[in-house]
Amino acid sequence: MLWGIFSYNSLSRSDQAVDAAWAEIDNQLQRRSDLIPNLVSVAKSQANQEQQLINSLSQARASYLNADSPSEKIQASDNIDRAIQQFNQSILGNPQLSQAYVGLQDELAGTQNRIAVAKKRYNEAVQNYNQQLSSFPTSMVGAVLGFDQADFIQAQNTANPNVEDLLK
Repeated sequence: MLWGIFSYNSLSRSDQAVDAAWAEIDNQLQRRSDLIPNLVSVAKSQANQEQQLINSLSQARASYLNADSPSEKIQASDNIDRAIQQFNQSILGNPQLSQAYVGLQDELAGTQNRIAVAKKRYNEAVQNYNQQLSSFPTSMVGAVLGFDQADFIQAQNTANPNVEDLLK
């Protein structure tokens, strides 16, 4: 009986650690999403040239804000990554926008780093939780009480832009 209580408490703590790690990712994704209106504002200064870019950023942000599950948020986050990459490529060709964008780029880079760290911590928490859930005798308690394996966040597979194309 005591063993069952200990196993339950251990699994419960690990499950809460996974939830807390996800909350940190969600906070950082929200922070990045909150920077998009500033990007749109910068791009609107060249509205006619950049309308497609503005739409892409706005749609990516709306997709994130409407996402409910972690997998939907990660997919929406990937869309934001692509929109920001397109934005960055466009900015390189427009010196006026480049100056206004430098501060935002620094904030985005910092946020991207925090997202990467938060994802790493989440995956570590998931690994610890899943290992506990798979270990005997804790696995018996987990199965009886309905604890399920948690999903890892997979790295997105995006192609890196060709630097020579960016310099043209």
